Amino acid sequence: MAFDFEATLAKADNIIMDTFGNVSVYIGESTDAIRAIFDDPMSKSALSAGGQIEYANCELSAKSHDVATVQRRTNLKLVFDKTKITLSYIVENVYPDGSGMTRIVLEKNNGNQQRIPTLQY
Repeated sequence: MAFDFEATLAKADNIIMDTFGNVSVYIGESTDAIRAIFDDPMSKSALSAGGQIEYANCELSAKSHDVATVQRRTNLKLVFDKTKITLSYIVENVYPDGSGMTRIVLEKNNGNQQRIPTLQY
């Protein structure tokens, strides 16, 4: 019997999400939630003239097939497991890892962001 790497990887992703999933995510206007892992890491950047800047980029990790429709500027509603607090975010960038998981960088949705960026690329 041949080893099914893809099936084993999918099982591992399910175990990771069941163990570490800490937020229910509603994509756009959907009423169906997906499970994800929310992380709010603090980053520091050193300035060449001295000093540093601290900033936080909120991130989600989710199964790629669950977030296949998510793209830049998509609205997400997150309901946190422990507190049941609901917060709104807009997707800043999407980074599929090629192995079944996707990392999504978020920015807080204060209601003033435009769906279409004003900068022309």
